[in-house]
Amino acid sequence: MQVPPIKTTPPDDGNYTYKVYSLKNLSVSEPLIVQVLFNNTNAPQVTAKVDTDSNVILSWDDVDGATQYTVTRSDSLNGTYSTIGYTDTNSYIDENVEANQTYYYKVKADNTDFSKVITVLTVPSMPNVPGNVQYTLNRSTATITWDEVSGSSKYEIEKYQNGELKGEYVTTTPKFVAYGLLNSQTYTIKIYSVAVNSSGEVRSDSPASIEFKMPDPAPDVTLKISQGKVTFYFPQSEGLTYKVTRAEKSTGTYVTLKEGIVDATYTDTVPKRMKMYYYKIVSVDSSGNESAPLSKTVFIP
Repeated sequence: MQVPPIKTTPPDDGNYTYKVYSLKNLSVSEPLIVQVLFNNTNAPQVTAKVDTDSNVILSWDDVDGATQYTVTRSDSLNGTYSTIGYTDTNSYIDENVEANQTYYYKVKADNTDFSKVITVLTVPSMPNVPGNVQYTLNRSTATITWDEVSGSSKYEIEKYQNGELKGEYVTTTPKFVAYGLLNSQTYTIKIYSVAVNSSGEVRSDSPASIEFKMPDPAPDVTLKISQGKVTFYFPQSEGLTYKVTRAEKSTGTYVTLKEGIVDATYTDTVPKRMKMYYYKIVSVDSSGNESAPLSKTVFIP
């Protein structure tokens, strides 16, 4: 059987067996069996890496006697490999790629066959900046939440106290809890979204940022109890006012009795005597920031 020329590049070195059939008048002949030892060690031995801009950098050792190299690429392993460039050096940068995509490369010198296929996954697309950042304060703790960012695998957090970096953290959910925060201190939380795959990671080009001030310490208020009354004595400080709330049960709803108190004293006449009452007193600065509450439980004769 006379066989026309057939060109193929096995994926790896080794022994390969080919069977060739002829077809005539819908009849298939017995196969012609051809065994080939494929050894492509003279072809370029290619390695690849991806930079932060998602460019693919191919490199290989010089091939003896070679004056030019041809670089080909396909979007699938067994697809068509198209020439994307030529070079007379032992490296090539493919800048015409998209983020988070897989590409397949083969390289040949002008005096060798093609190299083995090199598979490259480019780095992910840059994720968006987190949005809708909110915070809630509870004693010495701040809970920060934000909307989940599509394509992000994690979030990198920076915590600043009065402008100074105090900690760096990582979370995989759109929530961060900062513990051990100090009264009267201003904190800034910066949040980066980060996309990750096996080729690397990319974080948002800027962070979401939120700033808050922790409450001042509870005010140093003293109380004087008399029949049916409680008198509060407030320390005087420029710019500070006070708010007094009261509940009739420890787990009850606190009702504001008076706010914006600037005088040194305030007296509450209770609705019923011979009863326990629960009070919370806060100071309020000129910006409207409330201090931590001072809680008092008193029995009114």
